Amino acid sequence: MQKANSVMNIERVKSWLKHLGIVLALAGVVVLLTLLFNILGTLSCAALVGMMLGGIRHRRVLALVISLVFPGVLFTLMHLSKIELEGQKQIAVQVLSLGCFWMMYLMTWLMMGTEGKRANLRRTPDTGRATANFAENRLRPAAESDPADAMGELRLEQLQGCWKCESVGPNGQIRKKVIEITRDHLVLNGFDSDGQRCLHIESAIRCEDAGTANALVVKAVHPRSSTGTGQEMAGSA
Repeated sequence: MQKANSVMNIERVKSWLKHLGIVLALAGVVVLLTLLFNILGTLSCAALVGMMLGGIRHRRVLALVISLVFPGVLFTLMHLSKIELEGQKQIAVQVLSLGCFWMMYLMTWLMMGTEGKRANLRRTPDTGRATANFAENRLRPAAESDPADAMGELRLEQLQGCWKCESVGPNGQIRKKVIEITRDHLVLNGFDSDGQRCLHIESAIRCEDAGTANALVVKAVHPRSSTGTGQEMAGSA
């Protein structure tokens, strides 16, 4: 339990440091471009960054934080250089940089979403069937020769250690699962996009001989696991 909490804390710290580094580096670039090209440098950088973020998968809160960098840099530089502008003009310049970022971000995001839907519609069932048949033909000789030699023998010693898996949800949120196997004990932890643990299961694990294949039997023993207790799951290998 303590080891799982330490892994969660380390992952959270790494995530925060990574995001902080991105924001600080971007702020430095914006300051440099603003000093070289005045307000045009800030607007160009805001448009470019908004277009880049709109075309990739990331945490939505990151876009919100980055969008505040541009008006923040303008506000700081105007006060440090003592530029005399009316109050409305100062606000208008900052709002213009913020609007430029979000306009490019939304336009790119909508364009990428539309292109993704069109690509899914262009995929026909025949193409998927042909790919499946090709993969089946490639795997058939090895499976028909000797199933035991092709699959190998599953032993519990082969599964010892820590196993990690990352997946991307429909909203672009990154989720992570960590499985740690120690002897005959299995611990499963799930983390959301913010590094918060949302799943914890402890189970007993053993390998059984099921004739032509091995069966991996997992029995939940943790009383507060989120998927229930006392259930057995078997997977062939």
